[in-house]
Amino acid sequence: MPMTAIKRCMMNTIIKGIGMMARSYNAEAIETLVHLMRHGKDERVRGTAAQALLDSGWGKAKVGVVSSGEDGYLELMRLVNEQIKHEPRLS
Repeated sequence: MPMTAIKRCMMNTIIKGIGMMARSYNAEAIETLVHLMRHGKDERVRGTAAQALLDSGWGKAKVGVVSSGEDGYLELMRLVNEQIKHEPRLS
C-alpha cells in the first residue's frame, strides 16, 4: 500500500524527533568515548572509541583500511600516532 502524504509527513516528524532526542545525549556520549579511549582495559575498546571520536569530529574516512591480520588496524593506528607525535606543529 503506497504511503500517503500525511503518513510521510508523520514519519518525517517522528524521525526528526528521534534525531533531536539522540542529539541531546551528544555531550554524555563524547565524555563516555573519551573515558573509554583513555581508560579502557582492552586495546580494541580504546581503538574503537578513538575511531568513533574521529568519525564524529572529522567524518568517516573516505578510504578503507586493509590489513593482513587481526591486529593490523591497531598497528596502523599506532604508526599513525607515532608519525603525528614526531611531525612539527604548524604555528
